[in-house]
Amino acid sequence: MNIGDRVRVIHGSESGIVTRVIDAQQVEIEIEDGFTIPVLVRDLALVATEEDKHFDPADRPTESTERKNTSNRANEKSSDAKKGIYIAFEPIGKTHVLLYFINNTSFELAYSIFTKNGEQCQRIHSGSLSAHSLVKMTDWALDNFENWPLLHIEALYSHNKAFTYRSPLRVSLKVKAAGYHKNRKEAPLLGKPCHLFQIDQQIPKHQVEAIKEKMLGEKAPSPVVEQGFVRPASTVDLHIEKLVENEQEIALLSNREMLSVQMDHFHKAFNGAIIAGMEEITFIHGNGTLKKNIQKELSQSHDIKFYKDAMKEKFGYGATLVKIK
Repeated sequence: MNIGDRVRVIHGSESGIVTRVIDAQQVEIEIEDGFTIPVLVRDLALVATEEDKHFDPADRPTESTERKNTSNRANEKSSDAKKGIYIAFEPIGKTHVLLYFINNTSFELAYSIFTKNGEQCQRIHSGSLSAHSLVKMTDWALDNFENWPLLHIEALYSHNKAFTYRSPLRVSLKVKAAGYHKNRKEAPLLGKPCHLFQIDQQIPKHQVEAIKEKMLGEKAPSPVVEQGFVRPASTVDLHIEKLVENEQEIALLSNREMLSVQMDHFHKAFNGAIIAGMEEITFIHGNGTLKKNIQKELSQSHDIKFYKDAMKEKFGYGATLVKIK
């Protein structure tokens, strides 16, 4: 029994959706009124889609038959669905979402999907995914939405026949509330309403540069100190999701391009602070490559007294306070 399965209690009237596997003998289900209850697995029966409308109890399809039929329906729809590679979030009740990796292309994909926090990574799923197929990866809790991590996806394209080479897919996806709710639509192959993000959209290099320029220029201007410079805020958050509202644009940038955007913002804020005569400025950057690059530049600067880790109680070692001469 898996998260997302629709079930009914054998010796009761309750029915709902599995939202959590507690252990080998027990699961948690969300019933119709929104409450979640723990139930022993042996006391539950799987409910096949539409079974009550079309079948008498004695003729209800088995779980394996229903899964086979669902797979066939998905394959039938694949030729009409929009081609591409997607991450889909399927709502399960009011508490969780299921994450799917969808390959609606003619290529086979060797993939690895993981979360990133600075330089620390946690694998979610990896393997090989056939053309026009999907895989259910994991589930996330909706009450932790604001803390959902950055998803990083890497994939290699291959085909059993001769094909034109494609560069490996390497994208990051940070889901934000505005884009999450706006992107609700039917997922290819899955055939269910999901929050859907296409991650293989290719754009010309000059458009990537335009996106980067937009990121640098989209913040509301601060009071001008000197022509060409603005006075920055005393604390500047350099996480990429803070610099751009559209997570689709983040997904189109490579790690190097994201770092370039972040460093551009750092230089703009740092130079603005010096010209404005500010005594100090704090940069929030996490504990990865961005921190190393920033502190390397600060160590070579003649315009500062010193720099040190800041706000340890809130950010650990992910922020730097800079004292300016």
